[in-house]
Amino acid sequence: MSKYGINIKYLIFLLLFFFPGNSSGQTKIFTTDSINLKEWNYNQRKIVRNPEPCIIAESKNEIFFSYNLGNPVKIFDGKNASLAVDLKSDIHIVFEDNGIRYSLKPYTGDWQTNILISDSSETGHSPIADCDKDGNVHIVYGVSDSENGNTEYSSLKYVRIYDNQVQISSTIYDMEAETSPYTLVNFTIANHLVFDDETIFMAYQLSNDSIYVKFSIDHGTTWVPGGVFRGTDPKLSIGTGSHWSDPVIEYAVFPVLLFLDMEGNLINSYAEFYISANDTNLWWMGEDQIQDGPIDGFCIDDVIGPFGYSYLFQKDGTLYHAFSDLSHSTIMDTITNNAIVSSIAYKQFNLFKVDVVWFEKNDGMYEMYYQWFEKIPPDPSLKLTSIQSDIVCYGASNGYIQTNVTGGNPPYKYQWSTGDTTADISNLPAGTYSLIIMDYSHHIYALFEIPESTPIETSDILGFTPVDSWYTTYYIVSGTPGSVFDWTVTGGTLLDGQGSDSATIRWHNVTSSAKISVIETNKDGCKGDKVTSPIIILPSNVNPAEIHTLKIYPNPFSDNTKIHFLNPESEPYQLSIINLSGKTVKILNGIKEEIIELNRDGLPAGLYLIELKGSQIYRAKIVIE
Repeated sequence: MSKYGINIKYLIFLLLFFFPGNSSGQTKIFTTDSINLKEWNYNQRKIVRNPEPCIIAESKNEIFFSYNLGNPVKIFDGKNASLAVDLKSDIHIVFEDNGIRYSLKPYTGDWQTNILISDSSETGHSPIADCDKDGNVHIVYGVSDSENGNTEYSSLKYVRIYDNQVQISSTIYDMEAETSPYTLVNFTIANHLVFDDETIFMAYQLSNDSIYVKFSIDHGTTWVPGGVFRGTDPKLSIGTGSHWSDPVIEYAVFPVLLFLDMEGNLINSYAEFYISANDTNLWWMGEDQIQDGPIDGFCIDDVIGPFGYSYLFQKDGTLYHAFSDLSHSTIMDTITNNAIVSSIAYKQFNLFKVDVVWFEKNDGMYEMYYQWFEKIPPDPSLKLTSIQSDIVCYGASNGYIQTNVTGGNPPYKYQWSTGDTTADISNLPAGTYSLIIMDYSHHIYALFEIPESTPIETSDILGFTPVDSWYTTYYIVSGTPGSVFDWTVTGGTLLDGQGSDSATIRWHNVTSSAKISVIETNKDGCKGDKVTSPIIILPSNVNPAEIHTLKIYPNPFSDNTKIHFLNPESEPYQLSIINLSGKTVKILNGIKEEIIELNRDGLPAGLYLIELKGSQIYRAKIVIE
């Protein structure tokens, strides 16, 4: 195992436990009586995720697109198409149609009109694309000298697209410029470039059965030699990592090259690459044979650096799904005994599944199938237990995760998505946290979810506005049971209710700045946002000394209550009941007795203001349950 640990800042949805099964049932996607097997390129992606499966198929110079295993729909004329997906889940396509063309399908939109990205004077072939984390689309394609009747590739071109426009175009290999007698046979661009910050890796094979790796650290303007290998059919992928020891480096990535040696065996080689403050470093770690030949065809998934990658290979007519830990290989699944060609997709931001499409020929028809498989072999030798806390107050950063590992071969190394390398992490906001734990020979993946605390949602303040000056009235909010409410008043006096969900307030003279505010604090000491209601105070000729209170019992009540007031002269009074919206919902006239029997009479539960007017003014509140 490498001395490097994975940098998980782009790997979000890691899971500790695997799906109950190790694959899905196969689904037929497309049927045609004609496909161009001669030009099938295993480096071109026929499937990606955004996060649903996005698949392309071709027939008779027409390109079809299937979303989420739906019926394929024709999108363009053309052939030799390849897909890529970016971090926004936009889908990108490159293909041949009187030159190399490019188009974009936004995540929630339709395919845009395709644009020509190759030189109109050249004949481009077999474009391959991938996206980086900044949204750049990196494309390579071969060029043939067709004007002289030569169909062999004489040069390799690169194009970078951003915001639907070509930003850079450069040449990676040119026979004439390099005075080379060797034609271009095969080529690829590394996937998954969203794992890298700046560097673009690519590989190509010449007719002398040599494979050349090159990289660019200036967005494709210039290309630096990165290694030469003896073999054919290069496939290139990439994963990202971080260094375990000093010196601290800016970033490290793990290019992985798959190719066939001269006996047709499948060979794996990987490198450690990083850019420090003063230097650029690339070391290839030798070559390992991971499958005996002869191999009919193969393709590679993105690298889970530094642990390994999934890949497909065909041998003796059988299509296999396998996983390599960068030196050894495990066959995970036998997919079919009838595959002709295949393609593999990285599952965006998930280490769990790998998606596969392939063609079979049945009864004279070519049929494309889809199936997903479990990506990484489970390893039961390491066991993980954990304790974690939830967020106490909404928006706070007081969560923690504590882990305990047993088994394997200690000491253990920890790599969190936060960048921490300890067994426990704390001071965490709500969110998803991923962890990789390694010993000398094993690794496990874990996902932790720290849920956000329920926010304190204090309702709007219900009460009366406008009000008369020197008017005493009542206001109420609804909040969390057990909370304490801190009321503040401008332009009035809080008479009662501090700490409760209702307040009694006497308003003063007319002012434009009158308002009432409340802050709720729940039983855990968490404070909510301040809720404020402006109040309009109208002029009144009522002397506040003339406003009296009433005795009411019971209060609150469900069916009826009694209201007591002084009326020794048996003068007539009018009783008004007003809800919190300021609407008078009940009036009783001609009241002369000092005890009023008040029945609910269908009034909804809630807080009401009552006002008794006659020679005196009485005000109070009632609560109906």
